Amino acid sequence: MKTAKLIPMDREHRLQKRVHQYVSNSELFFSNASAAVTLFLDALPHADSRLLSKMLPLLGCAGDDRVLWPLFHLITSRSLDDPLRTNAAIHLGLAASLSQNPLAIRNALIEKLNHPDAAIRCSCALSLGWKGNRPAIKPLALRFCDPDQDVRAAVITALSSVEDEDVLVLLENRLKCGTKEEQRVIFLHLWRFRKHLSQVEDIYINHMAKADTDLRLDMLVGLAMLPLSPKLIDLYRLFVVDKNARIRHQIVENLSTVSPLEYKALNQHLRKLLDDEDARVRQAAIKLFARPR
Repeated sequence: MKTAKLIPMDREHRLQKRVHQYVSNSELFFSNASAAVTLFLDALPHADSRLLSKMLPLLGCAGDDRVLWPLFHLITSRSLDDPLRTNAAIHLGLAASLSQNPLAIRNALIEKLNHPDAAIRCSCALSLGWKGNRPAIKPLALRFCDPDQDVRAAVITALSSVEDEDVLVLLENRLKCGTKEEQRVIFLHLWRFRKHLSQVEDIYINHMAKADTDLRLDMLVGLAMLPLSPKLIDLYRLFVVDKNARIRHQIVENLSTVSPLEYKALNQHLRKLLDDEDARVRQAAIKLFARPR
């Protein structure tokens, strides 16, 4: 009688199998958070990109300071591809925001803002972007002069995530001297400063008239994240007749996310779009008026 030869599973395979159980069931992960984090940290050096991308959100939300330095070493590693590095940076920032004492990790990230590798500067800037992280404002602002465009964009994204009034002033000033790409990133993030809603609305409104079509579209995308107000109604009334169809279409898209009662004052102008020369604008307008009222 033949007996099957048992081949012991190697440790790496066992680790990955257990990690897969957790990434497929977040409730299981958080019900055993401490043990799960220990397991994830053991498996981290062995995880491929696909598995790692599933582990990162759980590590970022774990609320366990043990994840901070492994994630830091991950984003400062030259071997990581850029999309995964960005993903890891975002979740390191989340983990740091949940830490009771983020001083050491914050200082380490700030120090790396001067790293010769732009990808590492970029990821460290992103990681510093958590709400209330005021000590990072000045070091991040100093990187407005970074020679790399992606780093400057990451700095704007991070500063916007801090959601501080001083940052809003910084970004408003940067609109006056920054590149077009920097302006685009700023307009896409201004909506985060909801506590200063009136000021944010005024910044958008004051720049709409003099901006080109691309910047106007970015501003409208940002404005879609704000509640519809009398100021925005007036702005939409002005640009719903814009000669560029993409502008008209974006305004209709913005309005499709709010109650029809909120934009009732615009109906006269919107009805004209039912016969618009652009097919996409017509279709969007038809859908808008087909909504229950």
